[in-house]
Amino acid sequence: MLNHLLGCKFDISGARCTDGVWLTARIVGDILYVILDFEGLGSFERSSQEDALLSVFNASISNCTMFRCENHFDQDIARMFERFQKGVQFLRDDNEKLFKGRLLIVVKDIATTDTKQVMSEFSKKITSFCRESKDKNGKSESFVMQMYKDSTNIYIEPYPPLMHDSFFKKFLVLQRQIESLPIIHGDGGAAFLRHMKAIMARLTMKDWNSNLSEQIVKSTVERVQQYTECVINFGTLAISKTFESLERFNVNEDIEVAGLTKKEKIDVKNSDVINSLLQKLEHVCSQSNELSNIVVIEQINQLKQWKKGFEKILDNIPNGGLNLVHNNILKFLHKEFERQIPKCKRGHSTHRQWFIAFQLFLKLICLRRELILEKWIANELHGFGFQTLRGNNNAQEQKIDTTEKRAKRSQDEVMTKFVKPFINTVLNQLQATETLLVMCGAKCKHCYFLCLLQQSHQQSSEVEHNCLGSHQCDQVCSRCQQSEAETKENILPCKLQSGHETLHDCREKNHTCDKDCSLKQYGNCDGKCGLKFSHSNEIDCMCNSLIHYCNENCSLPGCPNKCEINYSKEHIRHECSEKRCTKHCEIPECVKNFVCNVEATCDCNGGHFHDMDIKDKKKIESGMIPFHCCNSERHPCLHECQENGNCKVEYTRV
Repeated sequence: MLNHLLGCKFDISGARCTDGVWLTARIVGDILYVILDFEGLGSFERSSQEDALLSVFNASISNCTMFRCENHFDQDIARMFERFQKGVQFLRDDNEKLFKGRLLIVVKDIATTDTKQVMSEFSKKITSFCRESKDKNGKSESFVMQMYKDSTNIYIEPYPPLMHDSFFKKFLVLQRQIESLPIIHGDGGAAFLRHMKAIMARLTMKDWNSNLSEQIVKSTVERVQQYTECVINFGTLAISKTFESLERFNVNEDIEVAGLTKKEKIDVKNSDVINSLLQKLEHVCSQSNELSNIVVIEQINQLKQWKKGFEKILDNIPNGGLNLVHNNILKFLHKEFERQIPKCKRGHSTHRQWFIAFQLFLKLICLRRELILEKWIANELHGFGFQTLRGNNNAQEQKIDTTEKRAKRSQDEVMTKFVKPFINTVLNQLQATETLLVMCGAKCKHCYFLCLLQQSHQQSSEVEHNCLGSHQCDQVCSRCQQSEAETKENILPCKLQSGHETLHDCREKNHTCDKDCSLKQYGNCDGKCGLKFSHSNEIDCMCNSLIHYCNENCSLPGCPNKCEINYSKEHIRHECSEKRCTKHCEIPECVKNFVCNVEATCDCNGGHFHDMDIKDKKKIESGMIPFHCCNSERHPCLHECQENGNCKVEYTRV
């Protein structure tokens, strides 16, 4: 019958029935039909439990179950219904993909004159069977209600003998009915295959207590989790060891970010990435105080000013194959930024604005990676309540019936148990990668430009602050320009450090005294006297620096920086330029949530001297966090649960 209906080629034999379950598939238009041919129930080779399991497997995944039987409701059919009834207890589940089909009872070899009588007999028997199968509360426990949800999903179709003309006419009607059935597995054959494997595994292991929905979600999340680290670090689904040492490598179709189920390339528009960052900054600006707003407003202005340049460089540096965890990634992106946006140049008077623009470019690189990752995860987990990585993934409350409420409650439980912990892990991995692209921003040891090394380099006192430039001012001497006697050919370049705050000086002509500054031992000193040549000896030689720093070691133990408080100002504690607490997060095994063994640094409200101030009871009472904690807020407890199940204790910041 299946061969006639769908054009498949199951072997048939008059000697014996089908052995077990056979599967084939047919593609009709844009629909893939999966056809299963089941062994007849009641075979002497099968036990009653095996028959029950076959019936449950069939009903759980099929849109339409066709059951052929003899032309009267005999004891064999009654026993078959009893096996169906026994099978109900094996696979109870609220999964929206299961038990959504129809049961079509095909009564064969019925003459036209006997059609009404046969339908009446079968209907009465099925109705009677459903009435008898009730629980203590009077609720129906019949296989009809449990496996097919509603008695209206059972159809009785008397069929004439095979060679009769009306046999094939009825086939055409049946074919149209099957085509009109709602598509349950609209998310593709791969998702259907996962469901089918999960059901088969559960039936094989006789696991009647576990939740099938949870098993399916868990296996799907684990499958997605296998690729997330590569997507975050390299922008690909797979990475070869030969590419790990490259800052940038070419990506072929096999490793680009594409759907695991539907092989569609996942990408986002670079203009959307820029607009997304702009919205984030505007939101931060609306929530920040006046002092913080100055910084954020400057970032917004720089983003708007260089929007076209950012879009161009993002187009020229594709996401796929960009190794964000490479040791030299900042140097690589710095070189590309200066090459591809030459108008945005780091100069004497613009180096601070340039630093903001370059850090915005690094944020765009990270944000693009995050948006692609988010879109890819949403594509894989869209049926499990996932919406966004950083937003609210709880489904909106609405008026729904009891069945849908139960399904929603089940989905919420699965979301809490599997999807949310996965999201936390992904966000921690993203945070670790983003940390690698945050620049230090302290003053370069050799000039006044800002340090372009990773922010985490300060954890090692061996690595000095470095702007990655020549440290030499690129302007010409201001005093040569002011001298009317000098021609353009005789104007010399400035020999001061990059980013200095004073007039440009060639230090070769007698423009200034040029002796050692009397405050040379202090920090932020230009080194040479900037007073007029042959000034009075009664006046101490003084450079053009507006302020000289104390230059003693920072009072925080282990900090490699020097004090930047005015040397003439009395102070008890030496404070450097660093304002953040640089200690590692104290949450146990926090580093295990991060890639590349990057340890999260403290992100508290205590500032640079947090480690010292947490010993002060008054400051703790005033609201200071009494321990070092990063800004993750996603620290799952990694110890074994003391009760059955998974530990749900989490560290939270207060």
